[in-house]
Amino acid sequence: MRAKSRRRSRRSGDRHRWPVDAFWSLAVYDAEDYLVPNEAEIYSVGHHVPVVLNPDGSLDLTLQQHDPGPGVPRGNWLPIPESDPFSASLALFAPKPVVLQRRWRPPPLITLR
Repeated sequence: MRAKSRRRSRRSGDRHRWPVDAFWSLAVYDAEDYLVPNEAEIYSVGHHVPVVLNPDGSLDLTLQQHDPGPGVPRGNWLPIPESDPFSASLALFAPKPVVLQRRWRPPPLITLR
């Protein structure tokens, strides 16, 4: 039996440059606005476990229910619910003026199949 999973990726463009003076964090919440429970006990990416950049300096994050395996670094995976609605929330700590002036937008989530 094969479990369903949704795989999503967030890419920061040509270079991994988040407009912050401190750190950033991406978390996933369920339909009731609680952190998504998961066996891996991973509740956010971007701060506690370092993300691994691609050779060109860009960043791919995988949002899916099951562990994506060794092809995705541990710090680049964020579990999501199998079928329930969820929301992703990006927190920028000590954001730079470009964020405060609304001249920067995070890259979109792209569904991969």
